Amino acid sequence: MNPAPKTYPVRDLQRKYRSIIDTAKKTHDAIFLMKGGVPEAVLMDVDMYNRVIAGDDHLDTERVLKLVQQAENSYKAGKVKRLESWDELDD
Repeated sequence: MNPAPKTYPVRDLQRKYRSIIDTAKKTHDAIFLMKGGVPEAVLMDVDMYNRVIAGDDHLDTERVLKLVQQAENSYKAGKVKRLESWDELDD
């Protein structure tokens, strides 16, 4: 799992539709669709959507804590890059 959200430019949604959908289903993570470096929409698989709608976020607490720990470990190991703006996520 990646501590940073997965992002795609909005223009890729039409060209890479199947790949983006498969990524959302495989990772069960929200995918941010970016336009001009700004988040424009969020894509998620149906299971994740249903959990969000049902308010079943207690399942996500453990996951978020795990992601935070992974991010901290990456930071300590020098494997992270500080982002100065959202534009850098489109790279």
